[in-house]
Amino acid sequence: KFNNLTKVDHQNIYKIAKNLNSTVINPIDYLCKNNDCPMIDKNGYPLYKDSKHMTSTYARESAVFIDTTLLNSK
Repeated sequence: KFNNLTKVDHQNIYKIAKNLNSTVINPIDYLCKNNDCPMIDKNGYPLYKDSKHMTSTYARESAVFIDTTLLNSK
């Protein structure tokens, strides 16, 4: 649902990034499978503090894709 609701915004962001020779890091690509994003962890704890923001714990544990993206962009 997330990607469908913001498709135009995403297209614009990717166009701007391309013009600026930048890389867009879309967390949905890494955190969700088939646009199905988990809301709770294996212990039943919430992964988001509201409808759009991850808890700090989930961000620290899940955002390792940012490191990979930055290392590959050198």
